[in-house]
Amino acid sequence: NDGPSQSYRVGDSKRLLTLPSAQSYSSFVLLPLLTFATRRKCLFVGGPGRGKTASAILMSVLAGYPVREVRRAMQHGHPQMTIADLLGNPLPADLVNAQSMDDIRIEWRSWLSMRVKIVDEYNRIPTRTQSALLTVMGDNYAEILNHIYECPESAWYLTANDDQGGGTYQVIEALRDRIDVIVQALAFNPRFLGELLTRI
Repeated sequence: NDGPSQSYRVGDSKRLLTLPSAQSYSSFVLLPLLTFATRRKCLFVGGPGRGKTASAILMSVLAGYPVREVRRAMQHGHPQMTIADLLGNPLPADLVNAQSMDDIRIEWRSWLSMRVKIVDEYNRIPTRTQSALLTVMGDNYAEILNHIYECPESAWYLTANDDQGGGTYQVIEALRDRIDVIVQALAFNPRFLGELLTRI
């Protein structure tokens, strides 16, 4: 609306809703886009089915990755996740034949090289694995058996159902401190969906 602000009484409580007259954006759209542009770290918080993971996937698609590749590279938090699950594994033949740690090659996970990184339900990751994730998020490198993988600077999108750090595991404070912005994924109210469809 280019004119003066318009106000409406809405809902059962007849609360006053004032619409801005200037250009405006939903924080659920704007903050992830700014995170993408500035390569920062964004946490989506909200109940199941509110579009947290879908919004993160959309940011990877904007970076030019195919949806199939994004879904395969996305890290899904689960209670048994190990550091090897997150970062990569030493090659078995090297473990058997190595004379020193330098002889062991590491098969790094492909997601470490991506410019957009997604960690779904990060509060379900065990504490020790969270520490490895912290190194990647904070310092842009992964380490296994004294081998280092330098990661490119990336935009990060994490999801959680609870912003208090709850979940299967308590989120370590240092990991929470690395997050730049938290976006609330609010519940969608379908009450006026009919009127919305008519307007569209």
